[in-house]
Amino acid sequence: MAPVYRRSTSTLKDVSRRRRPIFSWVSEPTSASLANFVVATLVLGGLFAIGFLLSRDQRSGSLFLVVALICLGVGVVFAAVAGLEQVGTALLRRSGRSGREAAVAGLLAICLLVPWSVAIRAARAAEVQGWKNPVAWVAVIAIGVPLLTRSRRWMVRGLAVGGAALAGWLIWVSLQLTGSTFGALSFPFLPIDLLGVGWYAALAAWVVVVDALATEMADDPAPRAEDVWPFAVVPGLGIARLGLVARGRLYLIGAALLLILIQGDAYAPQQFAFFGGEGGLPEPRSRLPAAAATAALLIVYAGSLWDTQRMLQRLRRQAAKLRVLRGGPRED
Repeated sequence: MAPVYRRSTSTLKDVSRRRRPIFSWVSEPTSASLANFVVATLVLGGLFAIGFLLSRDQRSGSLFLVVALICLGVGVVFAAVAGLEQVGTALLRRSGRSGREAAVAGLLAICLLVPWSVAIRAARAAEVQGWKNPVAWVAVIAIGVPLLTRSRRWMVRGLAVGGAALAGWLIWVSLQLTGSTFGALSFPFLPIDLLGVGWYAALAAWVVVVDALATEMADDPAPRAEDVWPFAVVPGLGIARLGLVARGRLYLIGAALLLILIQGDAYAPQQFAFFGGEGGLPEPRSRLPAAAATAALLIVYAGSLWDTQRMLQRLRRQAAKLRVLRGGPRED
């Protein structure tokens, strides 16, 4: 019985290690090492302060003061961060919520406090704040309520509604550019120029929840195609739903980086506000970087879909072989 017990114990350890969150090292107890670092930084700052007092009449005395202030600032910042970490960990522990849920709640709160569209006076386009936008409220309620209630059935429906709301806002912003108001300006507008920070915050919260649901359901030994393809809407998450979480997140990270590059080519709202005071627009520039990044994003997305299809076919073949080995009927 002893060997069996050891094998079962090691198996449980392997399972717990495999299901360990990928960012679990963030929450590991490091208070002792952090406290030692803060103390060492403050002591070093005190030594440089003493050096300044001893050499303040010399030309190099100011250098000691600068270094002492830097050490003091670093020590205070790290001490404050450690205190906030302890408070945040205690609050999460008492509430029974995870760090992922707290991050989603923060993103949803941000998306209500910041604009969802950019004001462009020359095109008579007004800025729309998140808390004034019905689409923003639909997305927040659809994403946030099922997550907080931890109901998988309502989470799937809520994510569908939230994704539709985000897609609808993107389509509405894009259709604005086809109107006569924007067309008469002869300016190389792109939808990213009109999208506000609130839409991106809601998109990030939606992707985090979809990723959480896909990884939670990845333990399904025989996933059906109709249960996988809805997750494939997000690059890599269809693969994560099939159990290849790390592989799927490589696609997701690549798509996120390309999306950041696309958004980085957008005109800043401050530019439209500055030139809009005189009824003008910023200096036109080439939008080739955004077009190249968009093409790369489509390639990554197509590769994710192809990889998902390939993995589904492989699982289907493996299931057919198992049925044959067990003497069951073989599907054509």
